[in-house]
Amino acid sequence: PEESTTTDDLQKTTPTPPLADDDGAASPLLTVDDDSSFLANDDDAAFNDEKGLFYALDLGGTNFRVLRVQLGGKDHHVVRQEFDEVSIPPEVMTGSSEGLFDFIAAALAKFVSEEGEGFHPAPGRQRELGFTFSFLVKQLSISSGTLIKWTKGFSIEDMVS
Repeated sequence: PEESTTTDDLQKTTPTPPLADDDGAASPLLTVDDDSSFLANDDDAAFNDEKGLFYALDLGGTNFRVLRVQLGGKDHHVVRQEFDEVSIPPEVMTGSSEGLFDFIAAALAKFVSEEGEGFHPAPGRQRELGFTFSFLVKQLSISSGTLIKWTKGFSIEDMVS
C-alpha cells in the first residue's frame, strides 16, 4: 500500500528572509515561507480546494520561469494565470551565487510589480511562492538540500558542497 504524507507529518521550518531588491533591501512584495508548503494526494480533503494568489519559480536551465495563478478552489480551480520566461545571461550562470539569486530576485520583483487586476492577494494575506530547483541535490528535509553538481551550463563554484 502507498503511504501518504499529511501536513502533520511534515517538519516545520523557520521562514526564509524576504527577497532582496537591487540595493539589498528586503522586498515588501513577496516573502518565501516554508511553513506554508505541504504535500498532498488525491485523497486529501484539502487537495484542489486551495484559493488565493500563488507564485511559482522554476529554475531548471538557461531560462527560468515565473508564474502567478489565482486559484478559486474546488469549483473554480485555476481562475487566471500568467507566466514569464527569463533568459539567464551566461555570465550569471558562471558567476557567483549572490549574482544568480540577485538576478532571479530582480526578475521576480519586476514580475510581481506588474500584477494586474484580479491578481492581488486577499486582504491580510501575503503572496506565496513555490520554488523548483531542477539540479542534482542531496535532499536534507522536505524544504532543504545541498547542491551536489551543476548541469545545463551552470558552473557557480561557491554553491557546490
